[in-house]
Amino acid sequence: MKATVEEFAGVDLGDRRLDRRAEAIVEKLSKKPSAANNQCTGSVPFGAFTSAASSRGVPASTVITDNRLQVLRALCAKNDHQIPKVPTARDIMQAIALLGGHIRQNGEPGWIVLWRGYETVLDAEYAIEAVKEFAKQYALA
Repeated sequence: MKATVEEFAGVDLGDRRLDRRAEAIVEKLSKKPSAANNQCTGSVPFGAFTSAASSRGVPASTVITDNRLQVLRALCAKNDHQIPKVPTARDIMQAIALLGGHIRQNGEPGWIVLWRGYETVLDAEYAIEAVKEFAKQYALA
C-alpha cells in the first residue's frame, strides 16, 4: 500500500478539499486488513490500474485478483449490471465506477468515484473473509 499512497500523493485534483478527501480515503484503505502486502489494488498501483483500464483489450487479470473479481461480480449482479465472462480492465473499471456512483452519461469516471467503488468492493471482500474465518472457528468449537 505504501507505493500506492506515494503515487496518489502526487495527484492534483484541482481542489485542496478534494485532495484532502482523496488522502483520507487512501489512509482509510491502507488500514484495512486486505490492504496488507499491497493487496489493496490487487498488487497493482491505482494509477497503473486506471492506465490499463483506459487501454482497450487489456485483460482484467492484470488489475484485479480472481477473488476480488468474484466479489465485484456479486455486487454488480445485485445492482443489475453484468460483467462479461472474459472481462477487460476497462470492464472492471466501469463496474467499479458504477458501484461508486458514476453516471455513464457524464463521461469517464473520476478518481473519487473509482475510490468509492473500490472501497465498496474491499468492504465486501473483508466481510466475506470475516464470515469465512468465523465459520472455521465455529466449526472447530
